[in-house]
Amino acid sequence: MNAFRKSRTGTWPNATFLGFFEGANVLVEKCMNGLTNTPDAFAEPYAAFRERLVRLGGYFKLGASSLSGQLQRVDAHRDGQYNGLRAGLRMYTYHEDAEVAAAATLVEANMDLYGTDLTRQSYMNETVAISNLLKDWRDKPELAGALRALPALESFRARLERDNSEFHELYLKRVAENASAPEGNTGDAQAEVIKAYELVLRKIAGFMEVSADPSPWMKLQKELDTLWEQYANAEAIRMGKAAAAAERNTVPGS
Repeated sequence: MNAFRKSRTGTWPNATFLGFFEGANVLVEKCMNGLTNTPDAFAEPYAAFRERLVRLGGYFKLGASSLSGQLQRVDAHRDGQYNGLRAGLRMYTYHEDAEVAAAATLVEANMDLYGTDLTRQSYMNETVAISNLLKDWRDKPELAGALRALPALESFRARLERDNSEFHELYLKRVAENASAPEGNTGDAQAEVIKAYELVLRKIAGFMEVSADPSPWMKLQKELDTLWEQYANAEAIRMGKAAAAAERNTVPGS
């Protein structure tokens, strides 16, 4: 049984809704990149989910905003730090010190799990992928140790983390300011994304049951559940704060 509950997304702001499903898309794509062969029975519903997600993202595209220039500058700087890390790791894979070369190879392989060039991804895909990448480097001892063997790259990593956090905050502000869909289409598009995502979840559950090696599917389901809980809990906190603020602002006897 997965943790996802579509009924709880009904009151989510556009930014939260899109952010969750973009994040889920990144996790599924990461899993597929790690498989030797992706079964057609999974690839087809995943492609349908992704197509509907891209369509929904189109409805939330942002027009003119005072934040546009700032977002572009932060994104360009973030891309520079990402590309600098990539170039540095590639260089260190040829280092004469075998330990340094092995460390660089390990970190580079981890980056490849999220795609060979994240700067070509959509804004939100890139943001979520970089967040997950940085989390890997913090939480996985072997990767943290490998990075300690590459101290010259720490400044790139630190600036990438800073830029990604700043970009995410600005992006959500911009979505909240300007997200607007063609009249009558947003609800339908959101419902289509949910329906397609639920089919992806059912396929994951099926492969957990029938695969000779169910571990990749079990890992993916756990990651998707964790992502859901993070978004659902954050939204519950936001709603609670909003309700509390409304109560404080209510005039007694009104």
